[in-house]
This record gives sequence, structure tokens and C-alpha cells, in this order.
Amino acid sequence: MMPFSRKMVTFVGLEKTNNLLRYVGQGNQLQQHVSNRAYDMDIIQFKNELNFEFTDDNDLMQKLRKFYTADGYTPEISIDGDIIHIKIDEKAFRTVQRDFEKAMDLCNRHEFDKGEKLLKDIITRCPLHVDAHRVYAQLAMERGDLDLAFDRNIEALRIDPTNLFALLLMGNICTRQNNSDLAEQYYDKVIEYHPDDVMAQNNLAANYLKRQDFDKAIEMFKKILEKNDDYLNTYYGLGMAYYYKKQLKEAFDITVQGMRKGVDRPQDRQIRDEIQKLAMQVARELTKDKDYSIEIGQQLKKLETMGTKPIRVDYNAKNLPVSARLEYSAAHHRDYEKVLVNPDKKYHDHLMMHELTHLELYLMAKAEGRNQLAMSGATEADAFRKWIAADLHNLRKQLSNEGVEKIVSQLHNGLMVQALNSPLDLYVEQMIFDNYPEMRPLQMLSLVDLHLENIQSVTRAASTAIPSKVLSANRTMNVVSALQLHEMYGFNLAPHFKATRKEMELAEDLYEEWKAYFFDTETKPGDEYELLEYFTQHLGVDEFFSMVNEMHFNDISLPEKSDLPAESTDPEVNREQNESFQETHKDGADPVETMMMSMYMLGALKELKPMPQSNVHRIALEIAMVGMTGINPKNKGYKINALPGREFGGYEFLAYYYVSWAISIPEKVNDLGLPFSNAYQAALDMYNAQNENGK
Repeated sequence: MMPFSRKMVTFVGLEKTNNLLRYVGQGNQLQQHVSNRAYDMDIIQFKNELNFEFTDDNDLMQKLRKFYTADGYTPEISIDGDIIHIKIDEKAFRTVQRDFEKAMDLCNRHEFDKGEKLLKDIITRCPLHVDAHRVYAQLAMERGDLDLAFDRNIEALRIDPTNLFALLLMGNICTRQNNSDLAEQYYDKVIEYHPDDVMAQNNLAANYLKRQDFDKAIEMFKKILEKNDDYLNTYYGLGMAYYYKKQLKEAFDITVQGMRKGVDRPQDRQIRDEIQKLAMQVARELTKDKDYSIEIGQQLKKLETMGTKPIRVDYNAKNLPVSARLEYSAAHHRDYEKVLVNPDKKYHDHLMMHELTHLELYLMAKAEGRNQLAMSGATEADAFRKWIAADLHNLRKQLSNEGVEKIVSQLHNGLMVQALNSPLDLYVEQMIFDNYPEMRPLQMLSLVDLHLENIQSVTRAASTAIPSKVLSANRTMNVVSALQLHEMYGFNLAPHFKATRKEMELAEDLYEEWKAYFFDTETKPGDEYELLEYFTQHLGVDEFFSMVNEMHFNDISLPEKSDLPAESTDPEVNREQNESFQETHKDGADPVETMMMSMYMLGALKELKPMPQSNVHRIALEIAMVGMTGINPKNKGYKINALPGREFGGYEFLAYYYVSWAISIPEKVNDLGLPFSNAYQAALDMYNAQNENGK
């Protein structure tokens, strides 16, 4: 069933749809003359002033009636010698307009009997109402009375032979009558009378599509795009034609192109939804049972030439909670990089490529000595806690102190991970988009699915006690990612995150800054960390972790099994374990321990450096007294009287031990026997660098 429309022509419905057209009615000069007047008009003209020829008064009367008829209403016309009187009944004119609108509404509500009755009444009152004849013809066609439809539409064309939508309808009627030759003649008239009307040609192409003349439809849709490449309907029609021809790649490319370039018009509200549905459907069919081993193999081969270690892939990691995960070799004491893939998870091939592209970024930056590591210690954790302090009372109403601290730690870690990945993921997805076009359908499906999940998460989080600052930063970073999705594939999901104007403006700024970095031809590996700094500073989260050049720590390694001494409260046991710890932990031998200690030491430097020397000396001696009985790195609850109200874990206590002596008694620091000189030097470098930058 074709919808009845008074104003627009558009495609409708991907699901049931052979009903591709809506037909429209148009007014002419008379409506322009009188529609703004609230009173009757009496127009007087002289024959010698007319700009058209006539043979006699009867011929003149017919031409005047046609000229002055608008929306089917014909004014009263009389000829008295050389004088012509045209009387316009404004009320009758408005009544015809109103009744036609009502007839359209009845037809679109499927109240066809009522609509037909009103259309007949309009035709009786206004025999020259082109659109009443045309819509009556369409109604007859939809009911299967093709002869009546033909006769009524012929009447419409007799009144206005160039009427675009009557011509299109006649082509449709002839097509249903299996009279393709006559249908072709009417379609040709559309082009003849309306050569520059994109909407008209688009509807003609749609009729070829409906007749399953896909090649003709494709040819015409392409010609339309050459004239006007922002008409969304045309992209949809061309995508449908390719889809029906099983040319799925072409269908995908043109629908994505349309979503990226097509302009939304008020009369096309449905069309963007329909073209998105088509793009998703095509993408699902393209990716079903698709083997991406060639693309993944190319990426693996490239990575192995970039690095010094091979890459192994576990394609059957079904216990993995995510689709794919990269495990760096040094972090797991291996001589190879490892990628785990859960084949039961959605879009695992795309997310595997995502991880491999992260590895590519890492290796490129590492080759230039510019790879950065993120670290967070007590100082950063305290800064985060202060940042959200105003919102913690809401959490404390719901949770115990232990529960609050656990949530705060999770929020801190989660925000840090998101902030670190936000700009880097933009790099990764753009690199996949550029380097592996065959993966675009999969990438699009995966990213749309990810964003829909994130929208749900952000929406749920907004109704919880999660601190507002955390939510704002999270929302902003999600919008940044959504802006990239919109630019790559045309899905505009950013508004669904319901960001504030300030958040949206910040997200747009961050995205534009990323584009400036990524598309700069002079960009070097490692520049992404400059962008990361820009992101975190503008998001206001840069105080919650520190970035350090990886060269300070060589390769990252995490111990497979902890060889730290077991926790004990016995001083003698602690002393023995402390001596054993010093023997087995050589200075800088364990990069992870070195990193951890450097962060604790950085916090100690920030706190102790500004103090008077005498105060730091007193702290150094106090910790040394504790050290005489042994300090167990695994123990907790250490206290420093000069820093009241705080408890220190074993590693942090050792950091304060070393730093306090390095500041107040530097000549004796090596006598302490603590294997942390490398960690202290790294912490001192970070401290000095941050002070130089005014941090």
C-alpha cells in the first residue's frame, strides 16, 4: 500500500517494501496570489493585456479557467466584451484546501471509503483539481482497479500534462498493467519535463527499482549523485538496488557514503533510519562466515618485522572474559608476544585487530625511544580522592568505609584506563579503517555495538551515586569516540550520551585535536603521548597518574610468582626476611618493583622536599628506628609520628625511609642497604620534570 502524501516524495520502509514512493500535490500561481488574503477578490482584466493567444471567447474561457485554477479551485470567470471579471471566493478556496487535507489524512489512516467519498465530493465541486483526480487514481490502483486508476489519472494529466507525480503514477499504473512500453513513455516524460528536478528523477529511479530493473535504477541513481551528492534518498535507493543484485560490497560502500555525506531534510525523517538499517543488514551479510585470516596475517607479519620477538595467537581462549587481549612479552617473562582470542565472543576478529594495532603503536614508539608508561601511586590516589570528595558522602550512605575505599579504587583505576585509551583508541580504529578496508563492515558492526552498550552503561550510571566528575569525564570520552564513529560510518550516536553543552564542546575540541595530530604528515611515532597529555589536562584528570618514558625501566616484567617475604608480626622474623629480601632483590633487577618504588618515592619527594630540613631529618631517624627491627614490604600499618593520621604499607614505608635519608643524610643513604637507587633516580627525574613544567 502506497502512503498518501500531500507534500513529499521519499522512500519508505526497508522491511516490507516495494512501496518506495509517496506522491505529492502542488499549487500554482493562483494560490500564491490569494493565500495570504483574508477576503474575496474581484479581478478585472482586459483582453488586450493577456499574454497568451486564443481563438474565441470559449477558447479564452478554457485557458483562463486553467490559468486561474489552484489546488482544484476554479474562480468564477465571466467575459463581457473586452473586459474579463474573475471573482475569487476565499472561503470556498480555503474549504477545498481543508477538505483535500482531510482526505489525505483519511487515506493515510486506511479509512479509504471515507477518503474516497470526500475526494469524489471535491472533484464534483472542483473538476479541475489535479491532485484530487491523481489521489483518487492512486487509491483505485491500490485497490486493484487499474482501469479506473488509469481513467482518473488521465483526467489529471489532461488538466496538467506536465504534472510530475501524475506522470510517475501513470508509469506505475502501466507497469501494473504489464504495459512496460507505455510506462517507459511516461517515465521519459518525467525526464523531459523535469530534467533538473532531483526529486523527480529520484522517484523515477525508484520506480525502475520497484520494477526490478536494477541496472536501469543503478544507472539513474548514479547520474543523480553526479548532479547532487547530498540527497540521502538517492544513496538509499542505490544501496537497495545493489542489495537486490547481491552486490553487497557496493551496497555497503554506497550506504556508508550516504550516511556520511547525505543531508537530513525535514521531509526525510524516516530515511536516515532506513539507510542505517540497510547498512547494518548488508554488513551482517558481508561478515557472516567471513574469514579475516588474510588481513590478520598481514598485520601479524608486519608486526614481526617491526619487533624482535615473534607473536603467538591463542584462537581458543574461551575462558577469556573479553573478545581479545594482548599480553606483552616482557610483562609475562616470555620471549614472544601473545594474543588471546575468545571465538565465542562477538566481533572477536575486529577486536583482535584492535589489540594488534595497539601493539603496532607500541612498537613504533619504542623504536624511537618514545614509549610512555602510566603509573599511579599513593599521591595520585589521594589526588583522585580529593577530586571526588564532595560526592563521597553519597557513597558512604550506601556502603561501609571498606566498600567506599574499594569503589574509589575501582573508579580511579577505571578512569585512568579510559583516559589512557581514549586518544590511543582513536589512532587504532582509524588505522584499521585506513589499512584494512575489507574489515570495515565488521568494524562498523563492532563499534556500533560497543557504543550502544556504552550508552546503556552511561545512562544507568547517571542514576547511581557515582561521583558527578567521574561521570562527566566518562561521558565526554564516550562522545569523543562517538564523533569518530559518526565521521567514519555516519552513525550519529553522540547525542544519545546526553552530554551537557560544555561536555560536548570539550569532546569536539578533543576530537579536532586528535585529527590535527593523526592527519599531520609530520607526525612522529610517540606523538600520541603528547596528545594523551592534552586529553588528560583538558579533562582535568592528569593529576591521577604520571607518564614516564619506558627507557627508565627497560622492558616491563611482572613476576609470575611473588617472591616477597610473607607477612609477619615477629621482629626477628621480619629482620631475617628483610635481609633475605635485600639479598634476592638486586637494585633495579625487577623493573616492575622499580617502577612501583619510584612512584612511592615520587609521592615522598612531593611531601618531604618542601619541609624544613630538620623535620625531614627527624622523620629519617624515626623510620631508621623501625628499620632496626626489620621492615617487611608485605606488612601494613606502619606509622610515622611526624606524619600523624596515616598508615603506610611496607613498600611505601621503605620509600619514605630511602627518600628521607636521601634528602637529610645523603652521604649515609647507601649504608641503608636498600636496593632502590635506580627507583630513587627515576623518581627524582620525574619530580624535577614536573616542577619544571609547573605541575
